[in-house]
Amino acid sequence: MPERAERALLLIRVSKEREGMIAPELQRDATREHCARRGYEVVDTIEGIDESGSRARSAWWPRLDAAIARVVAGEVDVIVVWELSRTARNRLRWAVALDQVEAAGGRIESATEPIDQTTAAGRFQRGMLAEMHAYRAEAIGEGWKATIARRRRAGLPHSGGQRFGYRPGDDGRFEPDPETAPILAEAYRRYSAGAGLRALCTWLTALGIRTSRGGLYSHDTLGRMLDSGFGAGLLRVHDPDCTDRHPAGTDVGRCPQRTYLPGAHTAVIDTATWDAYLDARADRTTIAPRHRRASTPLSGVARCGACGYTLTYEREKTRKRGTQAPRFSCLRAGCRRSSVRYSVAEAAVVAWLSTVEAQMGAASASAEQSSAAAQVQAERAARAVTDAARALAQLTVDHARRIVPTSAYEAARDALVAEQSAAQATLERLIRRASASADHAMAAARLLETWGSAPAEDLAPMLRGLCTVWVVRREGARGCDVRIVGAWEPSPEPTRPIPRD
Repeated sequence: MPERAERALLLIRVSKEREGMIAPELQRDATREHCARRGYEVVDTIEGIDESGSRARSAWWPRLDAAIARVVAGEVDVIVVWELSRTARNRLRWAVALDQVEAAGGRIESATEPIDQTTAAGRFQRGMLAEMHAYRAEAIGEGWKATIARRRRAGLPHSGGQRFGYRPGDDGRFEPDPETAPILAEAYRRYSAGAGLRALCTWLTALGIRTSRGGLYSHDTLGRMLDSGFGAGLLRVHDPDCTDRHPAGTDVGRCPQRTYLPGAHTAVIDTATWDAYLDARADRTTIAPRHRRASTPLSGVARCGACGYTLTYEREKTRKRGTQAPRFSCLRAGCRRSSVRYSVAEAAVVAWLSTVEAQMGAASASAEQSSAAAQVQAERAARAVTDAARALAQLTVDHARRIVPTSAYEAARDALVAEQSAAQATLERLIRRASASADHAMAAARLLETWGSAPAEDLAPMLRGLCTVWVVRREGARGCDVRIVGAWEPSPEPTRPIPRD
């Protein structure tokens, strides 16, 4: 009875680093020829195109684990690769993969690196080849880091790919595109004025604007593009002062610690527009996700006068006693459930918007009070910055005197640096807001003009920046009253606040 041919699994990987760029077709041919010479039966092929063999978060590792699992399960006898580097260029990954395969009685063979793995000399040669591949990957990485650092010093982005609103210039720098640069600038202005990212995506699609890959802009891709600050003449890079640990092979691009550097290209928006955009982005991070894509213009604007909680919009319901009209209700546990019909709240807001211009003429006292409140917040933020700096200095002295151990020092230092950065950002934001003069009357007029025609997700952010709708339960009587408080007026305190858990 003839012996059963050994079963082979082919592993094909095209590196993301693209050094040497061995085409998958060449790898398939070489591995199949190797199997034919050895008399192996090819049972399957696993491919990873444009996947790194050295990065910690590469999509290649699940594929490699699946191949090893098939050897352990007895489905495959040998894994065949074009060269050993196609398995892994990460030392730990390679060692673990080799150990698991050999422990299960399998082998990893290279089609272009003939080695007799049954001898000590052959296994030594295999180890030297694996170390050479790891060294080559690290050298390529160091070369890329040097290239990126050189481009950054020259004020250029880390890659020369397309940038929306720009076109490549003759000197290698980007220059504003006459056709798309005004659209990019308008996108920043629309977002600052209250338009949502999804509404901007719809607008760009209607204009025929596509991503650099030819697809449609999504909420995430447009947000990343605007956040990059490229249109403001900036480069968004990893913060060189970041204290987080980034082990070899990890993707630093995923680190949230980012900073902006001046670029060599011309900005399409001014500093004021960029600051207004950053403020709008910061404001919307405090809005509950269910309100970011507003279902009504009042979503995220109406609050409970008892506990201060944002009211929930309840759609029309059919009950035994009849149909319940749409309404805003407080669903927070422990609250007295302030509730009002949506039509009543909407009518009150529309009526209030028509009075904003008259209110602006007699708002000097309120403006003075708001200015005083902003001054108090700014002083509080400035004190927080100073206190954090003082605490950092004292911590450094204690560490130098060996009063504080190194591990405790590093943890406390990182916490203080984060606290100082947050306080500094708050202080700068308050200073910008104090210097900006928002024309509330113009905003109210724009809302009145577009009310009923513009999408709710465009109206809601504009209304949130203009007022808050407080629904207050009547004392000793049924029903609730609607009170609208302008952004220039002090906000009322909840009548029955509920402590947070």
